[in-house]
Amino acid sequence: MIRAYATPLKEKAGFAILSGNIFDSAVMKISVIDKAFRNRFLSDPPDVFNGKVVVFEGPEDYHDRIEDPSLGIDDHTVLVIRNCGPVGYPGSAEVVNMQPPAALIKAGIDSLPTMGDGRQSGTSASPSILNISPESVVGGGLALLKSGDPIRIDLNTRKVDLMIPEAELAARRAAWVPPKLPNKTPWEEIQRSMVGQLGTGGCLEPATLYLDVLTTRGRAGTTTRTAPPRLSPPAAEPCGIPGVIPGQGMPILAAWRRASLRRRLSCVRARCGGRQRLPFREQRHDPYRHLRPRLDPGTAGRRPGAALRQRLEPDRGRRPRAA
Repeated sequence: MIRAYATPLKEKAGFAILSGNIFDSAVMKISVIDKAFRNRFLSDPPDVFNGKVVVFEGPEDYHDRIEDPSLGIDDHTVLVIRNCGPVGYPGSAEVVNMQPPAALIKAGIDSLPTMGDGRQSGTSASPSILNISPESVVGGGLALLKSGDPIRIDLNTRKVDLMIPEAELAARRAAWVPPKLPNKTPWEEIQRSMVGQLGTGGCLEPATLYLDVLTTRGRAGTTTRTAPPRLSPPAAEPCGIPGVIPGQGMPILAAWRRASLRRRLSCVRARCGGRQRLPFREQRHDPYRHLRPRLDPGTAGRRPGAALRQRLEPDRGRRPRAA
């Protein structure tokens, strides 16, 4: 539905860009602030909320502890979630829109002010403060919060401030230790080493070196333009595969794979009585399985592993004998 500018669906809707003494920038979708939320949290004084924070270390911690009565969550609480930004949670998790504990929901409080360094779904109706930059794992102010700290959110001035003495805040910052982030895949390590903060788009920062490549680097195969100098490659070090060195490993890696395949085929021939056919499990994980019919013409067109399965499960597919 498109409405005239003079008669909007809601006055002063859209997004607000916030800042304060614990982050440089954050986004709040103020268009989802309904009348009930405004009356409960933003009425005295108008568009200002004073309360305390309860901090969660990520979505798993939130789900584990949200129903813990010792947290003391009430209608003057801001739920804070951290370690969910582009570095702490590669891709940045959509977890900032947190629900209150079940006891508050039964009492008719179905939403609380929330904030975090992650994202949330664009269809969410939660008026969260999200995309906080810098995030906690790189030293952002969310890393300094402790449950019970007083906080003030002022939508009139677009400010969010932790209401503790500056000396205390400086002492916490001096005592902060960067967390150790285990990488589950090489892609996570690459992402974390290059990604920027959500305040600048959460993009791979080196990608900006490749903008307007036609002008800066020229067309392929021409020498009319001079490309900018490239960064020096990192020092060579072992990759964990014998004979492979970063930057010049592909030819050596191909040779190593061929030698590895020959060794595996030799072992298989010894186990299978001279036949060049791999068992079904090894066929499935063999990167050279497309070469198998050429190595053993007798296996071409046959279902992989059928003979092996017949030996292991001789009764499979047979009708049960009559009693």
